[in-house]
This record gives sequence, structure tokens and C-alpha cells, in this order.
Amino acid sequence: MYKVLLFFFFGLIFLIDTQAKPVLTKTKYLISSLSDNGGGLVSPGSGGTYQLIYVTGRTADDAVESDFWIIRNHTADQYTFQNAATGKYIRHDATASNDRAALVLADGLQADNSTSFTLEHKETNGTSYYLIRSVVNAVKIWNRRVSLAESVYPVGVYSGSGSSNELFVFFDSEGEAVADDGKIVTPPSPNNRLGVFGPYLHQFTVNEKSPVPDNSKKEFYVSLPDNGLPAGSLQITLAYEALAGAHKLYLDGAEVVQGTPLTLRNVSASSAFTLEIRNGSTVIESAKLLFTSLPIVQIYSEGPIGNVYGLARIAVSEPLKPGETEVLNTKIRNRGGISLGYAKKNFALNLQDSLAVAKTDRSFFGLRSDNNWILDAMYIDPGRMRNRVSTDLWNDFARKPYWSGQEPELVNGTRGRFVEVFLNDAYQGLYCMTEKVDRQQLKLKKFRQGIDLNTGETVYTQRGALWKASSWSTATMYGYPYGGSYGIPGFNNNSINWSSFECKYPELDEGEPISWDNLYKAIKVSSEYYTPDGEFRELVHETFDLPVYLDYYLFLELLLATDNHGKNLYTNIYDQTVSTKVSITPWDLDGTWGIRWNGSKDMTRADQDFDSFIRKNEHGHMNIFLRMQATDADNWKSSRLRDRYNELRGSYFAHENLVARFQRYAEQFIRSGAGARESARWGFKDFAGEVNFLSSWIETRLSYLDTKYLGGPYSSLADLHSPLRVYPNPASGMVNVSGLTPGADVQLFNLQGMLLQRVTAGSGEIQLDVSEVPAGVYLVKAGGRSEKLVVNH
Repeated sequence: MYKVLLFFFFGLIFLIDTQAKPVLTKTKYLISSLSDNGGGLVSPGSGGTYQLIYVTGRTADDAVESDFWIIRNHTADQYTFQNAATGKYIRHDATASNDRAALVLADGLQADNSTSFTLEHKETNGTSYYLIRSVVNAVKIWNRRVSLAESVYPVGVYSGSGSSNELFVFFDSEGEAVADDGKIVTPPSPNNRLGVFGPYLHQFTVNEKSPVPDNSKKEFYVSLPDNGLPAGSLQITLAYEALAGAHKLYLDGAEVVQGTPLTLRNVSASSAFTLEIRNGSTVIESAKLLFTSLPIVQIYSEGPIGNVYGLARIAVSEPLKPGETEVLNTKIRNRGGISLGYAKKNFALNLQDSLAVAKTDRSFFGLRSDNNWILDAMYIDPGRMRNRVSTDLWNDFARKPYWSGQEPELVNGTRGRFVEVFLNDAYQGLYCMTEKVDRQQLKLKKFRQGIDLNTGETVYTQRGALWKASSWSTATMYGYPYGGSYGIPGFNNNSINWSSFECKYPELDEGEPISWDNLYKAIKVSSEYYTPDGEFRELVHETFDLPVYLDYYLFLELLLATDNHGKNLYTNIYDQTVSTKVSITPWDLDGTWGIRWNGSKDMTRADQDFDSFIRKNEHGHMNIFLRMQATDADNWKSSRLRDRYNELRGSYFAHENLVARFQRYAEQFIRSGAGARESARWGFKDFAGEVNFLSSWIETRLSYLDTKYLGGPYSSLADLHSPLRVYPNPASGMVNVSGLTPGADVQLFNLQGMLLQRVTAGSGEIQLDVSEVPAGVYLVKAGGRSEKLVVNH
């Protein structure tokens, strides 16, 4: 039976179980304070008086090995905390004269029980927090000091009773908090999603979906397909169920007849139609009905969203998906490192089943079915599209990893869709909802489990491997002497972290074996400190997926990417039992196209050398690129870079094709009204002006790279003289457009100059669907060429 103590502290009532039993299934954990909502970590001090400190702002997304602790139930529900990097134990020095410095680090377990602590459980917002009490002096509990001492926040002890800075959460590298054995998971409460009409209606739908409320503005939003705005006329069907029989719903002064289609005229993002609840002739509540052509994501959280997962509910309104929008349970947390300091947060989502106890998969927008999704806030990017455009470009042009022949469905990057997010019925902003990079996305081979026929023992064989570089180090920069050191440290196959890499697959915490050996060997090959030039030339082909690395280098150079060399990058192997060759996958490309990782533009002029810029301003470079150029291995410098650049320059890297990618999204933001709402919520953003900046920046960048690789301006007379074919013509359904270069921006205009369709060519021929286009004469344009198209039905 649990003993429950009731504490009243600073006006807050805490229920604390004196018999806590955290379910410790992972090899190691991060520790954070309730007072920081998971934002900050308990970590060893780096000298000075205080051996245990609190590092504010650090989370699971940027934690280092020394932030992790191995937590064990040592004996009789007494727990020990051993640092994963140093092996030292947290010890309560009861003789210390200063409680702030009373938690120290000891080389081993102490016979006097000073390295043992008891735990008392408190739950808040569905998350288990713990009061950590000393065994040698039960009056003393862990306390995260809120005042600086010697420029750090000490973690010491105090004769407290469980204030928010004395309650700690244990969580893994994904932000998943430890649950207590006595905890009963309660799914989040359902929400009526009726906004200001909640007191009067039991149900309200537009086209069979609940419209999305913004309570403070008394607005309801309906999501239309991407080409749904503007609309000369729009047919909608409203249905509602009033709580009182006398209450009626009106739209623009006319009573709504249940299930009867209504036609709205001249609908655009700025249109607002008046909804009223009337009792007879008296208006008792009113709101505005608005439309967007982006999907809408609704999130309902019963408490503040922190940096460890808490429970919430989510609904993703997709206009082309019939029926009511499904409401799901989800775990949610803030994600990111530096971005946690920004006003607009990124969110990580982990979809849950109806009881909120197990993961559940869903597909959105035609993307893969998964339980992990990301809502990217794009806060530092004034255009809100650099990361998406960059990853789209990479997915389109880059050569696939060496195993694509066996796995044709692999995606060596992420895909995503721009959405508008509402948090607790208030507009949160424009986001990009994206997939995660993981084993499933890359189609890496799963580890194999079998039985040794001689011994009968279970044998595990690691095949696929995925490592994420989360920070700069000599290892993550493939041997570049970060901080002046060429040395690459040894690894521990019982740890998911090594030298700023994190092993994302296999999952050690799930009992799957991991090995750092092949990544370690590859990085040593890249380093001149370990591998002479001649040996490097011999080994580089079998060690690295060179076509992908070459494309990645040109990609970074084109973007002048400031934060993707040695971090924000995945390294992977398909099947180590067949080949140990490593490949790469990009990630988090906000600091590109003329802005740095912090959003500034003063250093990122377009006419400068990428290698020099990165080494001077951004901590160094990826040594594999420097060595390929220095040794000219595989003719990298003498011909490979030049030839590949020339090939891409006439297609995916053409100025008009690159700018068209930004224009397409900017037009989507403006057309849907999301751009105006984002500007109102987070400060003015001139999307059209940003596209003009990008067009000029890209033009200058290409001119610089043309001179570097081609000796002067790029030209391709063949592209200008090749015919643009449009057939059948006349047409009434699908139209073929051929004579294209991959990456070409294909546009369909009416004779009034209105853009009707826009498609990026993935090959020399694409199709346009004109089945819904009114009969008439149109223009198909691509690459400076145009052809008339007659549509008849």
C-alpha cells in the first residue's frame, strides 16, 4: 500500500508517494527539474567548488555523454546515480558545511550508504517526478539552486519538502520520461472543439468536419485543398445540433437548413462570413467563418508543454480525407537545442493509442505511416521555408545511397507538409509537419536474432546502423581537428553516445546490440592523423558512399549551409554483414540560402568560398571533403565536382528552378492566408520580399560557383533549342509535357496570366491534369519556352 503525504508549499499542494518504484528499463537517463519543465540537466561540474551542477537550456536533443546517469535500485528501494561518462557516483557528503556543495562525485559505491538515495513520487501533467532523499540524512533532499554561485547553478541538498526545484524527472535520449510502477495512465480529457459555440451547440460541422476554433478571436477555420483558394464560388454544407431547441444557427443572416448545400461567392483568404447563434431574433453569440488552403493541426494540452513528453490530444484536418477528423492521444514535447530559447517552439509528437499506453501509427498527407512526427516552427527563417525547400531539393536531385537497388522505396531525407497549428483553441502559427529520419525511412536492415546451434545461446547480429551527429567534435567532423585535437577517442558498445554521436539504430535501450566499430574505422580513414594519403586513396571507395558525399558537398556549397558540417547530419550503413560502407542523410537545414543558424544575414554573402567561410566562422569543416580535394582521390577535384556541378547547373541548380521552389511556397502562404496570420502572431514577415532577396542571393551564388567550376557563366544552348512538346492537344484529361530537364519548373497559365498549376519535373516528361480546368486556350511554360494548350470537354 502506498503512503501518501500531503505537502503545502508556496501555495501549491503536492501529493507525494513515499514508496516510489520508477520503471527503469533503459541503460541510462537524463535528470531535469520540474522548475525548468525539463529544460536543463543535472551534470558533473567542471572544477571549482560545486561537483554537481544544473546546465540550463540543455535537453535530450543536445545532451552529451556526461549528462547521462545510470540509475539503479541498489538495495531495498535505495537508488544510486552513476555518471555514464566518468563512472563516478553521486554521494551526499553529510559533513559538508555548505549544503549547496554537499552532493559530490565518488569513485565507487560507499559502504556508509552516502551514495544511496530514496525516491518519493509525484505526478504532474501525466509525468512522474521524484523527490530524491538522502539515506545518511533523511532530512536532506536534492535541490536545484535557482541562484548562481561561481557562475553555475549548484545541485546540492536542502531541508525541503518538495518544491518544484526539488522534484526531478528521469528521461531518455528521446525525451521519454520514466513512469512509476504505481502510476495509472489517464488519457487526456476530450475537448468539444466548439469554441465560443460550446455553451450552445452539441455538434457543429462544415463539410462533415468540425471547423477549427480560435476562441480569443471568435473565429472558426475550415481547411480546403491547396488549389481551393481563391474561389469564385464555394459550396459548403453546414450541420449542427443545438443544446436548446430554440437556438438556431445563421450564416450571413440566413438560417442554416440542416444538410442543405450553400454557395459562397468570391471566397479568398481574407473573406470572413458571419456565424450567429440566435434565440428567436436575439443574437446570443457570434463568430466568423474563415478558410485556409493548408491542413490544420489542433493540439490540446492540459498543462504547459515542456522538454519531456507529456500527454495531449491532436487532430489533423486534411481536406481531401473524407469524414470527421480523427482525434488522437499523443505525447508531445518541445524539441531542439538553441531553438528552445525562441518564442515559437518546435514540437515532437509521439502518437498514442486510445488508452495512451502504446504507440500508434498514422499516415498524413500521403506520407508514410508512423507514430513519430515533428512540427517545425522555422522561427529563425524569415521566409519560413528554407529547411523544406532544401530538403525537397536534396530528395529530388541527390543520388540515392548504394543500397537503393535493393530498397527502391527508401527516402534519404524527410518529407513534410506546411500546416497551420492551433494550440488549445488559439492560433499558434505556420509550421511544417515532417517525418523523422530513422531506420524505416532509410530502409536499413534490422538486426538479426538467432540461436547458436552449438551452444543453444541467443546470438544477435547487427546489420543496419544509424548515427546522428548532434554537436561538433573531431569525430563528427570526420577527423577535422576540432579544438586543435586530431585524436579520436575510443568507444563503448554499451553506450548509445560516442564523441557527440548518438546511436539511433539499433536501440540499445530496447536490448538490441550496437557497435561503433565501423563508424570509428571510417572516421579514422578520413583522418590524415591515422591514415596516410596513399592508403586513404585506396580505402576511400570501399569506406564511403562517394556519389552521395559528392552531392552533399555541392549541396552544402550551393546553400552556403552554416550548420550542417559535423552536426545536423546522419551517418548510416545498410547491412554491415555485407558492406561496411557508410552513407549520409541531411537534417535541419534552416541556416542556409543567405542566413546563418541564428537567422542573421551579415556574414553570409553569396560571393564567398564555402570551405574558407566554414573553417573561419563555423568551428571547422568535414575532413572527408578536405582530404578528397587535397588528394584528388577518385578525381574529386580535377573532374568529379566540376562535371557533376555542370550537370546539375542545367537542371536542378538552374536559377529559375531554384527560385520557383521558394515562389511556390510563398504563393501558398499568401494564397491560404497563413502568411498574414503568421506575421500577425510572430511579427511581420514579408514573404514576397524574402523571395526577392533569395532570387538575388541565388543569382550571385550561382555566378560565383560558375566561375569556380566552369571558369565563367554557365550556358546550355541545347536546352534552349530542344522543343517543348505538349500532347495530346487539344486535351480534356491528362496532358504530357516533354522536352524538359529534371528540376524544370512547369507552369500552366490562362490567357489572363493567372497561374493555375505548377509542377517540378523529376525527369524529361511530366503530366498535367486538366480535367477540372474550364475549356479554353492556355499556355504551358517551362525553361523560357512556352506552348499553347487547348482544353475542351
